[in-house]
Amino acid sequence: MKKIFAMFLALLMLLTASCTDGGWLIEDSSETTTETESVSASDESSEADAPILSVSSLADYRIVVPSSCTDEEEAAIAKFVKALDDDFKTTLTIKKDLEGTPAEKEILLGVTNRTETQTVWSSLKYDDYFIGMQGEKLVVLGGSSAATVVAIQSLTKIISTNKNGEAFFWNAKDRTVYHHSYVLKDLKINGISVSEYKLVYAASQQNRENVYAEVLQKAILQICGIYVPISDTLGKMNGGIIYVGISDTQAKLTADEDQDIICICGVGQLDLFYATQVLAGRLTSSATGNVTVRSSEVFSYKSSDLNLTAYGVYPQYVTVKVMSYNVQNAGNDKSGESSHDAKYRKLAAKINSEAPGIVALQECAKSDAANGIISYLQGSYAAFVIQDIHPVILYNTTLYDRVAQGYRKIGSENDENGSKYDRYLFWAKFRCKDSGKEFVVESVHIDYVTKACKAQLHAIVDFMQQNHPNIPTVLLGDFNVTESGLDVQYLTNAGYSDARKTAASAQNRDEPTFPKKGTILDFIFAKGFTALSFKTLTAENNPSDHLPICSLLAFR
Repeated sequence: MKKIFAMFLALLMLLTASCTDGGWLIEDSSETTTETESVSASDESSEADAPILSVSSLADYRIVVPSSCTDEEEAAIAKFVKALDDDFKTTLTIKKDLEGTPAEKEILLGVTNRTETQTVWSSLKYDDYFIGMQGEKLVVLGGSSAATVVAIQSLTKIISTNKNGEAFFWNAKDRTVYHHSYVLKDLKINGISVSEYKLVYAASQQNRENVYAEVLQKAILQICGIYVPISDTLGKMNGGIIYVGISDTQAKLTADEDQDIICICGVGQLDLFYATQVLAGRLTSSATGNVTVRSSEVFSYKSSDLNLTAYGVYPQYVTVKVMSYNVQNAGNDKSGESSHDAKYRKLAAKINSEAPGIVALQECAKSDAANGIISYLQGSYAAFVIQDIHPVILYNTTLYDRVAQGYRKIGSENDENGSKYDRYLFWAKFRCKDSGKEFVVESVHIDYVTKACKAQLHAIVDFMQQNHPNIPTVLLGDFNVTESGLDVQYLTNAGYSDARKTAASAQNRDEPTFPKKGTILDFIFAKGFTALSFKTLTAENNPSDHLPICSLLAFR
């Protein structure tokens, strides 16, 4: 698992290069690149006489590989050899570096024992890679196995670029290594170089300590190019330890200065995540390369402080904060327009306290009611609302575009399942404005007759499987029955999970959402999401007979 993550991380960070007859061209302009110090050449030729590996001389070469390669390296080498045959109709001998004596003309792939390879390798950091001539030898390798794979893949692209020309590979005198522009050459924590540290996470996987260790590993790679290994056991301490684990205290950083141990702790997943972010932020913002963690530092924060995309937590993941709220016949009360406005203010205040991006409202069947609530919301919100039909979906237009929407009847008054009212499924597809990623929100108010509830639940799941089978989906609403009355297994089989149960961090997890009866009737079910937190809001200043619930969800 760690090797796969390291490979994925390096593939994200490395550059793709191609060669033309005029020299090197960097294709990937999305990454900043710089040149490192030139690797010493084995001759003093001028640029005009720079080594050229030409098509006509290619047959004089042989390929040399390390005696031991990873599976990924072997696959990249095999594709390179095939490209040679396809594009140049040339099949070269392949030798392992311990077989026979070195030849004058060799293509060295990976970390071989050749002097030319070792000279280059000593200059590379973890995610650097090099493709260049050293005398009459073409050297291709990276600072790590994953970087070596990218180097070989890049050379394979060069083959395709030059297949119609005479120059297979051309290289000016000043050999150039391409890599990221590191801010610092080294990074120290409490005076010790990170190269002497090891990242260790608590073996319990349910709180994703291993992922947070990877966050710090990536942050260190970005700032100085140094790879800090990750382990799930302390083992023998030959240097510093950065320990990531759950504790019985708030989010905190602490250090045992005598033993060079940095501890990142939290009582739950969000606490641990926040403490990790604090340290990662210090690392990536360090101007001097010296970071200090001395005594225990306890943090307090709001959920809005957390940014899951920072420092590459779950690469390519984004968060959505959702809320479900039965607003008890908003806009349909008998008490007059003035009380409507007062109620809208209170409803908006409850919503504003959590600042969700998506809000599913039940018992809000009037456009005026939806607009009345929106008028008191902080931020820019819009509604998907159909007059005289509920539920309603509100969304923050600063964060999301609504790209599709619809509704369908899932139960009729006095139907064969005993439905007491007409029931509808509202759904909308949203696109995140920052990432372009899409997800679907379903809002429902299901019947309180158990048989009807189960039938309507099946209709919802079946509709989504037929129309939106492969997109992250969140199902919000008032289900009008407790969990025992739901067909939970049917939801589970369809990939939905209860955020109330699966979120590692929760407030008022077991608080009844319908206080009058002391029951939980409101749920957030998610498919394709990871629930980071769940919360049942308190009854204080609540103008409805239901309590709102909200969850912070993450998806890729």
